[in-house]
This record gives sequence, structure tokens and C-alpha cells, in this order.
Amino acid sequence: LRTMQEVISGVTNRVFVGLPLCRNQEVLDMAIAFAQDIPLSSMILRIFPSWMRPVVAPLITIPNRRHTTKFIQLLSPGIDARLARYDAKAASNSSSNSNVKDKQDEDEPNDCLQWAIVQAKRSGNPKNWTKSVLAHRVLLLNFAAIHTSSFAISHALFDLAAAPPCRPPAWVGRRRRARPRRRGASRGRCRPRRHGAIPPSRPITPIAAPPAPPASRR
Repeated sequence: LRTMQEVISGVTNRVFVGLPLCRNQEVLDMAIAFAQDIPLSSMILRIFPSWMRPVVAPLITIPNRRHTTKFIQLLSPGIDARLARYDAKAASNSSSNSNVKDKQDEDEPNDCLQWAIVQAKRSGNPKNWTKSVLAHRVLLLNFAAIHTSSFAISHALFDLAAAPPCRPPAWVGRRRRARPRRRGASRGRCRPRRHGAIPPSRPITPIAAPPAPPASRR
């Protein structure tokens, strides 16, 4: 399961945060740790009665907050650079024509983090493009992607390993037994065929026309 989590984390973060963050091992480790902390914290909180959960939750979720803080710190330089680039592009587009805008759009990253930044800027609320909010969105996507995909692929591999060996159909054995006799009949010689040559087809038997119906007598 751990191997599949690492594989899925690397693949999904290629879509979520793009290069080079998707190859940063610390980013992947924090995403996997956060995805593992949430179910564990939830199971521990279920042990306590409902009136005690607000009291013990801050203590139980300490690993969650630690991994979240580390993840935000790792993504902060990239988020700052993207926000500055977006603001610079918006300022240049306001004083230039649309051709420059199209040229700059080709160089933008095409990942979920960039989509979140564009959506947050278009909303007009400064709270939506803070580093904490953007990093939390990516972290929640990691939680959903890592658990669902890694469990599904791991269980599929376990099912294949536990399944009994499949027996081939009966016609496969007959074809295998008939193959040596055919080779012996041709004495190991094969007839070369030119590229593009069409094998001879069987003659087509013409279909006789149906007999004409008898003429009706009046």
C-alpha cells in the first residue's frame, strides 16, 4: 500500500502542482502523511464521547496540523511566484493589446494550483488567494486522490494474486496439439509471401435466380 501511495502521489501531484514540486520528495511525504492522519484521527476521536471530542481534538490532530504547516511552507515559494506572475501579466494586459496576452498564456502552468489561483483572482476576494487557502485546497485534493486510487489498485493486485490460476479453454489445447502435425506435414518449410500479395480466394459459386412464379390463370 505504501508503494502505491507514493506512485499515486507523484502522478496526481503532477496534475495538482506541476513541475518541479511534483518531484519534491518532501511535498509527496507531507501529502501522504496528511492523507494517513485524517482517518487515524477520526478513529481515535470516535473512542471518546461526543462531549469530550472538542477537548481532545486539538491534541489528537497535532500531527495533522504539523504536516499541514510543513506542506504550506513547501508550496509558499511557488505560490508567491505564481501570484506575482499573474499580477504582472494582468498589469501588462491592461496596458497592451490582446496579442501579448495570448503569448503569455502559452507559458502559464497548466495544473490545478494555477486554476485555483485564476479562480481566486477572478472572485475578487483577497482571502481566496492567500497561501494558506491555496495550499489547503491542494492538500485536500491529495487526500481524496491518494486514498481512493491507492486502495483501488492495491485491492486489484491482491485479488489477482489470490485468484486461482485460470485454465485455458478446451479449443486452445486442441490448437496446440494440432500445430506440430501441421509443421510436420510441411516439413518445416514455409512459403514466402511477397509484401502486399493477396492470397488466392476460393471461387465464388453463383447463386441461382429463384424460379419465376407460375402465371395465374383467369
